[in-house]
Amino acid sequence: MSKMDLNLLPSIAKFQAKRIGLKKMLNKVMMIMAGLWLMVVAVIFGWWLLTNLETKKQTNKAGIIKQELANMAEEIVINQDLKSKSKLVGEVLAARFEYGEAFRAIENLFPEGISMDKFELVSKKSVDVEGSITQNKMVDVLEEMIEEINKGENKDFSKMSLDSINYNLGVWKFKVKLDLKQ
Repeated sequence: MSKMDLNLLPSIAKFQAKRIGLKKMLNKVMMIMAGLWLMVVAVIFGWWLLTNLETKKQTNKAGIIKQELANMAEEIVINQDLKSKSKLVGEVLAARFEYGEAFRAIENLFPEGISMDKFELVSKKSVDVEGSITQNKMVDVLEEMIEEINKGENKDFSKMSLDSINYNLGVWKFKVKLDLKQ
């Protein structure tokens, strides 16, 4: 054997062997700790990245919803404006006097034998009518019409009054005042 193979200091050699074993074990622990550290860092970074992505996604979603809400608000304002304008138009149309219907009712009021010479719209609900009758029996028909209208039996007129009636050369001239139901 050579001098070098000989272990003259057994306690130092044991200490060195323990030191080398301890170093190996410390290296393993350090590697495990570094691995755990890297894994923790990777998990934290991954968690941060996921939450950041989700936050951006939710922020974008909130922005889209906010924009849609703003668009809806404009549409709601436009709809409300249209509703109020259409309501006003409806009220105007409901309150509007229908001249055409009134004139048709006046033209169709008198039967054959009673002629209407002229009529004048005094107000929205009142009309003066002048006419003539050539047959004496039609004067009775005129009187009956006045009674029917004043009883409420006519769908277009609520009141009829005889303002004047004259007889001249076989022709009866009359003037009546009609109140419309409208």
